Amino acid sequence: MTLLKIIIGSYALLMIIASSQSLIKDHDTDKMFHFINLIISIALIVSLVIVPKTYLVVPVAFVLVGYQILAIYRGVSLHSFHWQHHVVRLILTVALILTLVYI
Repeated sequence: MTLLKIIIGSYALLMIIASSQSLIKDHDTDKMFHFINLIISIALIVSLVIVPKTYLVVPVAFVLVGYQILAIYRGVSLHSFHWQHHVVRLILTVALILTLVYI
């Protein structure tokens, strides 16, 4: 379980870094997307630290699905929707959630 928390926490930390960099840049017009992504990432890290192991699946699953929805929104809004990328993200998200359920 600790390794899985580290993997998910690393993912959230990388998303925080990417969102923060995008919020700082002036040429990106979709600041709200990056702000929501930043909030979701912080919520994921807080969940990993605070929520007990038995209840961890619910907030982590909710946040990972939130990442999926934001990624699809971003792809559609920029007219650069790459379905292969989203299929891989979906597979990884389902794998992480199922791993959390069965551990």
